[in-house]
Amino acid sequence: MKVTPRFPWYDSPWMNRHAAAREYLAQNTPDTLQTFDTAMDKLRTRPDFKVIEIEDFIDATDHAAARDVIRDTGKSQFEMHELKTFGRLVIHNHTLFNDLQARMAERVGALVG
Repeated sequence: MKVTPRFPWYDSPWMNRHAAAREYLAQNTPDTLQTFDTAMDKLRTRPDFKVIEIEDFIDATDHAAARDVIRDTGKSQFEMHELKTFGRLVIHNHTLFNDLQARMAERVGALVG
C-alpha cells in the first residue's frame, strides 16, 4: 500500500501509516476500527496535558548566531539522510548548537520540574 504524506512534522512517517491503517480498516473491516482506535489510545497525549508557550525561548542573539551558522555552513557539511524522509538537513556536534541544546534542556527542565 502506498502511503501519501499528509503530516509535515518529525513523526510524520508513523502518523501517515496510522492514518492509512485507519482508512483501510474503515473501508474493509469497519467493525474493527473501534478496537484499533482503543488500542492506539495508549499512545495519545493525556487529556490533562497543558502546552506551555514561550515566545522568547531562543533569544535574538542566539537566533541570529544560529542563522549565521546555517547560512555559512557548506552544503557538503550537512547530513542528507533526513532530507527525503523529513525534508530537512542535519548537522551534528556543532559547538553552537550543542551549547544551545544544553541551555534549552536546562530551561525546559526548570519549567516542567
